[in-house]
Amino acid sequence: MSYNNISNHPSLRYTREIYDICRPLQVLNITYFAHVNIDKLGRFSILSNNPQFSEHYLKNKYYNCDIHMARNNKLNHFILWDNIELTGESMKLHLESFAFGVQHTFTIIESKDDEHNFYHFANNRTSNAVNQVYINNIDLLRLFISEFNKTVKQSPSLSKAYDLKFILDDEGSGYTVQNTDSLGYDVQRLHFYKELKKEFFDNTQTVILPQQQMRCVNFLNQGMTSKEIGKQLGISPRTVEQHLKMARESTGSRNSKELIIRCKELMLF
Repeated sequence: MSYNNISNHPSLRYTREIYDICRPLQVLNITYFAHVNIDKLGRFSILSNNPQFSEHYLKNKYYNCDIHMARNNKLNHFILWDNIELTGESMKLHLESFAFGVQHTFTIIESKDDEHNFYHFANNRTSNAVNQVYINNIDLLRLFISEFNKTVKQSPSLSKAYDLKFILDDEGSGYTVQNTDSLGYDVQRLHFYKELKKEFFDNTQTVILPQQQMRCVNFLNQGMTSKEIGKQLGISPRTVEQHLKMARESTGSRNSKELIIRCKELMLF
């Protein structure tokens, strides 16, 4: 898409409709919301309640240096931007966003079937107190995301935003940070488990499960079915079953009941 067509983007044309959908967020002092979708072909689309920032963002092609261009594909499901040390174009985007009232951003990432969805929340205040609000209300933010998606899908005008695809520049600088540890990798989690077991438990008892397997086991422990777990994690029930199967093999468990008991014995949750 060329810049000449950006003025027709739903984020700029249907501001009142988007504002009304996002109104509940104001109760939590959240004034900014944006949904970014990266489809199976790696193309970018967006819908936001801040038309001025959306226009600036698209005009400058900042989607080429934003979080969805991170080279690390093991991003956490939640990101507090105040804790990320950005560099280069990513830092420039971050600083310029302040002028549009986009500060203290919190992102929820959901992935399913090779598609990635980034839900950005922010406010226009200097205080970073909203970060605690995000943490305290993740369940409400997820509920808002669900209702937002339903409403937009039913709106012929707003749903057009996802038909407007922007091609990401794989040869560009991408998303750059000063300290990549701040993004969090599975290897860090595994190393932590290893060191914890070494320090406090018998090494012969040590079992380390990858993060996704642990998530599946945790939800299983809560009484969820594979279908329900898949919906929570954005993966298929078949993939959930595969994760649980590998977890059973790692813990020497014959069935789900034994798996939960074994994980409790190993202090995995």
